Amino acid sequence: MNTQRYKIILGLAVFMLVMAGVFFLNNLTLYSSIAALTAVTLFYFNSYEGFSTRNSASYSRTSITVKLVGRKTFGFSFKELEKLDLSDKGLYIKSKGMDAVTLSRKRYEDNSLTQLHNILQEKKYIK
Repeated sequence: MNTQRYKIILGLAVFMLVMAGVFFLNNLTLYSSIAALTAVTLFYFNSYEGFSTRNSASYSRTSITVKLVGRKTFGFSFKELEKLDLSDKGLYIKSKGMDAVTLSRKRYEDNSLTQLHNILQEKKYIK
């Protein structure tokens, strides 16, 4: 959502919405309707681009949120991380106040599990 493309489309949508208002106030209803329809289409396009059916992980200096397809979203702070294990079965994550989660190698790409493990390992020890 912070990409340059997203910001440009958002700016265009807001501009078209303002122009629709200006056209409407100047009694140019046809142009107003076209500008408003264009703005709505651009807003829809941006929201559609943000809709994802992929797994994603977003993290800051203190916490992580993992959104998995077919599962609920879960998150925790790095200092609450109790156990982290990358094995042949997959990535095992246990945090305080959270049920243990195993991300299977069969379901998730091996590279993504390794990347997530490295991020968690690195952030766990940085305080």
